[in-house]
Amino acid sequence: MTRAFAALAHMDIISAIRYNPVSPAVFLVMIVLWGYSVARLVTAGRFVWRAWPSLITERVFWALLIIYLAFGITRLALEIHNPEMRLPAANITTYNSI
Repeated sequence: MTRAFAALAHMDIISAIRYNPVSPAVFLVMIVLWGYSVARLVTAGRFVWRAWPSLITERVFWALLIIYLAFGITRLALEIHNPEMRLPAANITTYNSI
């Protein structure tokens, strides 16, 4: 996930997807939450985000978390039993100078 985030920070979406197919969605959520946190900090807690009712937000959160964990566990299990199943990230440029 770290290399995928580094690739996304460099606007290299294809490499990020090769590192971890879920990374663009997680990166987008992190950017939105970071913006919300900054807004709350700047307005001393007066900024309230009422985009969705809390029940829908909670269900979406749990659904995304389950999908994310299922993908990670499946990918790990496949790579342990068959190293050739790894995603083709070996030939991708690495980002060492962030």
